[in-house]
Amino acid sequence: MPSVSQAQRGLFFWQRAHPGQAPRGAKHPIAPSVVKEFTQSDPGGKLPKRVHEGKPVGGKGRRFGALG
Repeated sequence: MPSVSQAQRGLFFWQRAHPGQAPRGAKHPIAPSVVKEFTQSDPGGKLPKRVHEGKPVGGKGRRFGALG
């Protein structure tokens, strides 16, 4: 199962470094077997910061206070 976003990759690698701790906002940690499978199959490389419904989101947004 390859990564789709940098946020997802970061979550799984954080969980690998902190076994037994639940990620922020979660009640339970991710299963160690899932974390191991995910991190071993991650090829690395550049990913979008965030993905929504299979498409990268983000980029240049409106600046604070911009009109229109």
